[in-house]
Amino acid sequence: MNAIKQGFQDILPLDSIKMFDEKEVELLISGLGEINVNDWRTYAIYKGGYTPENAVIQWFWK
Repeated sequence: MNAIKQGFQDILPLDSIKMFDEKEVELLISGLGEINVNDWRTYAIYKGGYTPENAVIQWFWK
């Protein structure tokens, strides 16, 4: 248990965690419970010459 506590404190110092309640700490650790694919699509950045019109990108979003 000490190793888990130490590892956690290495990432988020105990003083920083004290400002959050248990729900906020859970959100920091686990993230949101659902994934909003529309947000992903809106904010996706394509590289390597890919654009939203490429067939492989269209396939990915289906």
